[in-house]
Amino acid sequence: MKKPALLAVAILLLFGVSLVPLGCVSKASSATTAATQTTTVQRGNLTIDITASGNLALAKTADLAFDIAGTVESVDVEVGDNVTEGQVLAKLDTTAWEDKITTLERALTAAQRKVTTAQRAITTAERSLTTAQKNADSTVEAKKLDLTQQEITLKNAQIALENAQDTYTGPDIEAAQAAVDRAEAYLQYALDGRENSSGDATAMWDRVISRAQADLNSAQATLDQRLTGGDPDDIAIKKKQLDIAQKNYDNAVSAVPQAIEDGTVAVDNAKITLEDAKITLEDYLTAEKDARKALDEGKKGSPLIKATFSGFVTAVNVKGGDEILKGKVAVQIADPNKFEANILVNEMDILQVKTGGVAFVQPTAMSSMMLPATVTKISPTATISQGVVNYQVTVEVQSLPSGQTGTGQSMTMQSGAGQSSTRSSGQAVRPQSSGLSTEFQLRQGLTVTVSIIVQQKRDVMLVPNQTITRQGANTYVQVMENGAPVQRAVKTGVSNWQSTEITEGLNEGETVVIPKSTSTTSSQPQGQMRAPVFIPGVR
Repeated sequence: MKKPALLAVAILLLFGVSLVPLGCVSKASSATTAATQTTTVQRGNLTIDITASGNLALAKTADLAFDIAGTVESVDVEVGDNVTEGQVLAKLDTTAWEDKITTLERALTAAQRKVTTAQRAITTAERSLTTAQKNADSTVEAKKLDLTQQEITLKNAQIALENAQDTYTGPDIEAAQAAVDRAEAYLQYALDGRENSSGDATAMWDRVISRAQADLNSAQATLDQRLTGGDPDDIAIKKKQLDIAQKNYDNAVSAVPQAIEDGTVAVDNAKITLEDAKITLEDYLTAEKDARKALDEGKKGSPLIKATFSGFVTAVNVKGGDEILKGKVAVQIADPNKFEANILVNEMDILQVKTGGVAFVQPTAMSSMMLPATVTKISPTATISQGVVNYQVTVEVQSLPSGQTGTGQSMTMQSGAGQSSTRSSGQAVRPQSSGLSTEFQLRQGLTVTVSIIVQQKRDVMLVPNQTITRQGANTYVQVMENGAPVQRAVKTGVSNWQSTEITEGLNEGETVVIPKSTSTTSSQPQGQMRAPVFIPGVR
């Protein structure tokens, strides 16, 4: 319900001051008389546009090509057939295509398996690296502990040898003698205890006597050694023990850095194995990606040609049995509801034209129809012919109301778009039923007049152009005051072929004089006029 109303408003804006001419009619005489003709100052809208002729063209077309090479199995449409979006129009023999897809699927599966194997290899390599690191750390720690132990053993051996080689002094001998005395006293104590015991206690005292005798023997040996100055055999043994301890210590010292080096090598080798596994995985992932891309591309290359939008067939370039290459255009389609027109706009007017601007298209064969349109493209380069500079401008006709669609059956394009001319529109347009058949259809190639709106003034003070007189740089109108015309200076704004904007000097409702020299047999102001316009969808 909103679209027709908006179209009506747009058309009224296009043709400018819709009320002023009606006011002119109401105040004017229908024939030339000696009486003074007048009109009333009223508010209205003023529109200026650029017009040029051109030809309708289908705005939305598509060349549909096969994505793969092969043999055409069937073509399911003919020129002129209506098609819907997604409809199959032609197809190839799919045997070779299906074989290719199967091969690509197998290649992708093989690549995926390699990726899985590489991922497992990475997991194994990571575990090996962890194990190598732990083994290296534990081995080095064990070697360090062994080194400490060998160091202690060496130190003890050195002390033992020193003790065996020492010449004991008086205090040393006295201490050893004291130890013997204590041992003898303890042994005697044990013997006395045994003599005074009986039963199970006797066995206990036997054990005490045995330990006491061992302690006495040890103390006596120490005393004897200190009294004699050391045992040569014992010293020889202590030296050999020291040599062995020294070698063990030296081996332990060299074992620590060797363990560190061996552990580092093992860890480095594990890292290399892991890096190699990662590189292999990257290679396999790339191969998998390439295989998937090849499969996707293969699947995109469908053996079918489908309509990309609803429309009709404009050309069929293949037939069943044809051997075709990839990219061969098989079918062409067009949208019968999308039309555009190209016109030439001269260099003086092109600066006023903007992309997205409002325009209207009027078919020459149906001059009472005015179709809303939009400026979609302005050529950045000029077309120069015989010194005249023009720029190509494309306008697209907006969606047509129901029942006003085109068929696009006429495929011959006419040439020679007309050059533009700036003019104004502003006459009264009263939307009305023009008796146009609802079966009227737009067709490619129809000659049209394109009007591009470049300026609009709304709710401004307007008078007919005939009421304006100029004397030098000053502008005047004659205003009726007390029944007599009086000249009054005014300031004007924009004007078109019919009306002029008054910015200062007049008030709405005042009566101005139309000079007798401009009167005609009709109350309409002079200038270019249009026939009543039929607006699709507006009643």
